[in-house]
Formats: sequence, structure tokens, C-alpha cells
Amino acid sequence: MRKVLIFAILITIIATTATAAVWILDPQETTTPAQTIPSRNQNPVILPPPPLPEPLPDSINIEVPFTSQAPYGIWDALHEEACEEASITMIYAWSRGLDLDSALADQEIHKLIRWEETNGIHPVNTPATTTAAMAQALYGLSYRIITEPSIEELQRELSRGNIITIGVSNFANPYFQGNVPSHMVVLRGYDQTGFFTNAPGTR
Repeated sequence: MRKVLIFAILITIIATTATAAVWILDPQETTTPAQTIPSRNQNPVILPPPPLPEPLPDSINIEVPFTSQAPYGIWDALHEEACEEASITMIYAWSRGLDLDSALADQEIHKLIRWEETNGIHPVNTPATTTAAMAQALYGLSYRIITEPSIEELQRELSRGNIITIGVSNFANPYFQGNVPSHMVVLRGYDQTGFFTNAPGTR
């Protein structure tokens, strides 16, 4: 597997009302459909209990290239609000197996912002659904949306080799003024203490 130097932090508090976008490399991946009973069947039907889910690994750590949302360390008005665009840039690099240097990261962040402006989207605190649709439109990325995911749901998606973008709240960051009420990060793994993230609001 290609080795990538990754910046990571541990985060243990996830917004309980968050909407997560799960990014998958296999667009054919689907969930098993629920079993149904035809209404015309008048006889009692005893269904077997659903199979128990596979035990989760103790830890997962997926290699995802990192970029700050200010790739050149210039925290101007544009880059202070570019966490969504930087997160999608990391997803894009991961999906294509690209090395993510400052030049490529800043190029893609600006490309995403131009797309938002062209499509009448205000590029500040962009909702997860809008951010995901933008990534699909520009890069053809496959995703599904999970509303208010549980910790186990997030861990299970990561154990399948998928990575996740999600909003976190009250994110303390020395590059911003005070705590950030909403911030998008990339979840790329977990262990017994919390989640491993690529948090673009850092260096």
C-alpha cells in the first residue's frame, strides 16, 4: 500500500445532530434489503433472527492524504471558511491515489469555491448534502448520506474501508477567533479512545 504522511488528531465529541457523507470506492456497494412478508399470506410466519453484525475491529486507520484548508498558511477570509472544500479535496486525492501537495490542494480548493459561486451556493458552512453533491458533480465521487449517525455506524463504515466527512461542533482552533461552532472534518479511523481525523483547520 502506498505510504502517505498523515496529520491526525483524536476527536471524541461529534455533533449528535450531524449529517455524515460516507465515501466509497466501490459504487456497487449497497446495503442488504429488508426482508418483507407478502400481505396475502394468512399463515403465521416465523422469521429467523437477523444475523449478528460482525465484531468491529479494535482500531482502524485508513491512509488519507492531508491538507490544511490554508495550504500555504495564509489564513485569509477565503481560507478561513474552506473546511468543506479542503475535506472534499482530501477525499478526491484519496479516491485517486494522489499525493496532495500545497499547490494541488490550493488549486482544488479554489476550483470547488468557483463551482459553488457559479451555482449560487454561499461557500460558508455548506451543508453536508450540498458538499457531497458538489464532489460528485466535479469528481464523480460515490457517496451516501447518513443522518444523525451513531458512533457504531461510523465505526462500521470505517471498518468497511470507507471514509467519512462530518460536521463537528465547538471545535477549538488556534487559527480561528474562539471556538468554531461548525467545522467539517474527515473521519479516517478510530480506536478505543476516539476517532482519527484529518482536520483541515490545522497545519
